[in-house]
Amino acid sequence: MLYIGKLPLWFFTIIALRDILIMAFGIYLNNSKDIRLMSNFPGKAAVFSIGLVILFTLIDNPALSMLTNTLYFVSIVLILYSSYLYFRRYLEAVHGKAD
Repeated sequence: MLYIGKLPLWFFTIIALRDILIMAFGIYLNNSKDIRLMSNFPGKAAVFSIGLVILFTLIDNPALSMLTNTLYFVSIVLILYSSYLYFRRYLEAVHGKAD
C-alpha cells in the first residue's frame, strides 16, 4: 500500500478530491451566481474525524489501532454523506431544485 507519511494514499486522495471539488463548485457559484454555500454539520464532523485519524496515525500507538481503523471508516462515511449534501445544495443553487 502507498503512503504519504503514515497516511494511506487512498485516504489522502479522497480528502483532497473532496476539497478540490467543493472549492471548484464554490468558486463557480460565487463567480457565476454570486452564491456562497455554507458548510454543513456532517462536513464539520468529517473534518473533525479526519483530524482524529491524522492525530492517532501520527501517535502510532498499537492500543489505538482499532479506534484508528474505525475512525477511517467513520471519516469516509462522513465525507461521502457531506459530499452528497454539498452536491445536492449545488444542484439546488444552479437549477433551482435538486432531482
